[in-house]
Amino acid sequence: MKKFNIKADVAGQIRLFKSNMFKDKLAFIEEAIQNSQRAGATEIEVWFKDDTLIMQDNGPGLKSIADLFTIGKSGWKEEVDKENPFGLGFFSCTAMGDMVLVESNNFSIEFNIANIISTGKAAVKYFDDREPVPGFRVKVTDLDGISSYDVRKRLIAVTEYNNVKTIYNNEEIPKRNIEDTDGSKFARVVTRQLTNGKITGWLKPYVYADDGMPHTKLFAHGRFISDYQKYGLQGRLEIEDELLDLQAPDRKSIIYNPKYTTFRDDMSTIGREIMTDLIISGSDKDLDYYDQAITEFIDPGDMLKYIRFLVVEDEGRLDKAVDNLVLDRPIDTTADKKIFNLPEVEPQLYLNKTATGVPLPSVKSYESAEEKTGELLSDGIDVIYYVKKDNLLEQADRARQLVNTGAKVVILRNNVEAKAIKAITGAFDVSTLEQTTRLSARVANAGPADIFEERALRILALVGNMFSRKNIFIIGDVSSDEERLIGTVSIFKKKKEVFAIYDAEAKRILVNRVLLEKANLIDTGNKLTWLDRSFIARNINTISHELAHAVYNTKDMELEHYERQLEIQDKILAKIF
Repeated sequence: MKKFNIKADVAGQIRLFKSNMFKDKLAFIEEAIQNSQRAGATEIEVWFKDDTLIMQDNGPGLKSIADLFTIGKSGWKEEVDKENPFGLGFFSCTAMGDMVLVESNNFSIEFNIANIISTGKAAVKYFDDREPVPGFRVKVTDLDGISSYDVRKRLIAVTEYNNVKTIYNNEEIPKRNIEDTDGSKFARVVTRQLTNGKITGWLKPYVYADDGMPHTKLFAHGRFISDYQKYGLQGRLEIEDELLDLQAPDRKSIIYNPKYTTFRDDMSTIGREIMTDLIISGSDKDLDYYDQAITEFIDPGDMLKYIRFLVVEDEGRLDKAVDNLVLDRPIDTTADKKIFNLPEVEPQLYLNKTATGVPLPSVKSYESAEEKTGELLSDGIDVIYYVKKDNLLEQADRARQLVNTGAKVVILRNNVEAKAIKAITGAFDVSTLEQTTRLSARVANAGPADIFEERALRILALVGNMFSRKNIFIIGDVSSDEERLIGTVSIFKKKKEVFAIYDAEAKRILVNRVLLEKANLIDTGNKLTWLDRSFIARNINTISHELAHAVYNTKDMELEHYERQLEIQDKILAKIF
């Protein structure tokens, strides 16, 4: 037995590791496998029982005992001839247990982590005359709070993509190809040269409702290094060394520097391609499910390039849409939009399963579609109306009235279409449009035609003067139209005969001589007769109604208009009686 004195700074670092740096107790498993991989090992065996973990590889092992305690930056590139395969990561075992035995070639080293920390004595025992142990073997005991399940789960996560055979408690850990997806419908294989390096793996749309891993997991040389957190994307990627810089000591945290910014921008570009693929090839149910992920990468205005809307221009197509979309009669809304002939992949359990990956299409366009329906819309169109599928039955009558006037009505089948159409300036929601009735009138041959009309006009002028509206009444040949509108679209128009109507543009009340009951009117100057009063009383409702428009600028069907009409009516009757 011999003694080997650890340098004081190394002992101090061990104390620091134990308390802070490697808070993840299982980090040593990753570090040990990484070290073995760097050293050129092709096989690692792991045993765990009770409170003891043993790991052994078939690599070249230690050349010198000093290598084990050389704490420095070992990096994470697979360049064995340029780096020490042990070093900093090895001491993550201090977070896992208190007793460590290392055996490699003819070396056998024992050290008591708890003793080093508690006494400050920086010495370990080692032997160089024992039976040689091939490769590198480490035994950690006095483990705290670690289960066999935890160890196996971490081994799978760490080794499933590398090229080192891994055996746990005599059972080989299965390997996977980084391009093997989880089998979900929109998982796409991605092999891409980015700005600073290459990525290989797979990605898929993601929403918080999905089970499984929450983010995209990044690997280098088959070793998991970090999560890439971007809402809307999920997957696994193997990245080249130059793509990102990682924090020491465990090299599992990304450094947010210009490299990361460039990587993030490149990933956003790929995300937009995946979401574009989803918009074009997904069903309405898919688009409803992933709409938040889609809008994370694509602005509503840009979505218009890839959506073919269901546009109806006649009652027949509208009725068919109601039958298909609302009344649950069969319709295939996916076949109309599919363009890439993408195979449907049944979901599978992720662990130890292989799902054939679907490459991310390089071109997103409807031009290659064998069969396509719908209409591409842009912000340049004049006016278009839309109604959501969920509101279609309720708004069917309005939509029918609109298409009967020649207007186009878009039926929105999913949330993505609903977001995209709002980018069109001239698009209006049918359910929010105000339905109004508008009266318009014209007068010809204005002015009294006989003495009876002269008397009627004089009587009306007296009424107008009560409200400081001199000469507001005009008698003539009045023609008027009643028009009903939804928003600004005229859906109904007909001729309508009225006794009087207010012309807001001319600021005059037009009195129709055809409906003027004037036979009993006699000119008696400014003195009102009972015949004059009878004439006013017979027409009081129409006179007060139109005066309310003229005096108070009120609108039909409003409470204020009704109140002002009664107010005017009471004032007139009070004056003449």
